[in-house]
Amino acid sequence: MQEMGVDSLMFVEIKNGLQTLLGERFTLSASSLKDANTVNLLSSTLVGLIEGAPDKDLASNMKLTSEEVTNVIREDSHLPEQIRVKAGQVLRNVEEIQTVLLTGCTGTLGPYILKELTSRPQITEVVCLIRPSKSVPSVEERLRNVLSSCDLLSKMDMKKVRCVSGNVAEPNLGLKPDVWSELSKKVDAIINCAACVVHSEQYRKTTSQNDMRAVNIGGIKNVLEFACENKLKYVYHASTLVTAANIDEDSGRLSEKWPEIEDFENVTTLGYPITKFVADVLIKEAVTRGIPAKIFRLPLIVGELETGRCSIAKNHVLLRYLFIMKHGMMPSLPMPMSMLPVDTCAEVTLRLFLDGNAPLGIYNIAHANPDVDQAFVEIAKRFGRHVDVVESEEFVKQVLEADSGDGFSAFKEFYTNDDAMVDFFSSPTLKKWLEGNELKDHNIIWRSSKVESILLGFYERQACQPTMEFVYRNLSFLKSQGLFEKLGL
Repeated sequence: MQEMGVDSLMFVEIKNGLQTLLGERFTLSASSLKDANTVNLLSSTLVGLIEGAPDKDLASNMKLTSEEVTNVIREDSHLPEQIRVKAGQVLRNVEEIQTVLLTGCTGTLGPYILKELTSRPQITEVVCLIRPSKSVPSVEERLRNVLSSCDLLSKMDMKKVRCVSGNVAEPNLGLKPDVWSELSKKVDAIINCAACVVHSEQYRKTTSQNDMRAVNIGGIKNVLEFACENKLKYVYHASTLVTAANIDEDSGRLSEKWPEIEDFENVTTLGYPITKFVADVLIKEAVTRGIPAKIFRLPLIVGELETGRCSIAKNHVLLRYLFIMKHGMMPSLPMPMSMLPVDTCAEVTLRLFLDGNAPLGIYNIAHANPDVDQAFVEIAKRFGRHVDVVESEEFVKQVLEADSGDGFSAFKEFYTNDDAMVDFFSSPTLKKWLEGNELKDHNIIWRSSKVESILLGFYERQACQPTMEFVYRNLSFLKSQGLFEKLGL
């Protein structure tokens, strides 16, 4: 619905209104409605969901037990046998990459990856895989609309950009047979930024082609199949630090070892972290079969480094801070807010991807010295707002009692899910950081030894870039766009 001017806040309020009308007989999920971008399509989707609820969709909305989740993880972690290096395939040096296939180029990170790619002399063509929309005449126009909204269109060489209609969740990436054949012989690398992100949705088996499991798991399988079709290709995959389930005992850092399925047993039942973890497991198997891949586990992504330009529709973190300012309270749990600007994430990960000295494997990309959440109290003061630090239970109560029409419904969904709260506050990374909070070098957990050795000075430069300054710039940008006035701040 984004092409119709419906942002994530409006979308969730539409969903909540429909849920109220339907009552308790059926639970609507955000992913089931996200492609209903016309009134007729929305009506048809609702009729189909309601008619199918008794025997299929209702069952798929039921929460799985931890044992059932583990079984589905094991099932989803199977990589089809045909996805492997073929006899006679030869890999070019990474410095010789010229043609790149980019997925997720209309999302949060994708536009900035595209800007970085087109600025590099070695890249001659970037093929953007874009899911068609009924409300936008062409995929080219859809991309231009997104780039314009990010103020990037005039800053990149569009002569290097080619748009093709497709969908990572569909067989052959949704490409026409002749286009699949052409690109599989031409492309040198595929950069996968496509993702479905719904933080409060459960992990479950469905037949949908648009939910998190289809996009985040089925999508990476299709990407890996493309990577070894005809010409062997390098793979860049944008993952998340949420999948980093272990701490390296020797170094005290987040582990960058390949994941084992057992790492996520009894950790969570939520769909987003599990589907991203399974994608990491699938890539691990692909690498053992000869497919060259690098995984970049990203932190919380915020707006641009210098300008603070951002989209509130795509940022739960900023929405949360807006809520905190409006209601004048925040929770006392000292969470580390490891954040990086979106353009920094694009620039750093591409440098690592295109560096022949950077080995295949996992890279944890994080801010080495994150501010604690409560440092936001001082940021709020700079906007003339007073914020009290209260017990977490009191904060959650305030969230749940807040007026659902105040523009924060999307943010509230996370806190209405008890499992989401328990899973987050019991995460291995947060536990380890809290345990070492009094130690002088407790922030070593965020530093990647690989990034440290390849990108010299990366962490040192962060010393003058506090994470809360990122938040201040982002909120200042949103204020300049009139959002504060719209939300009654």
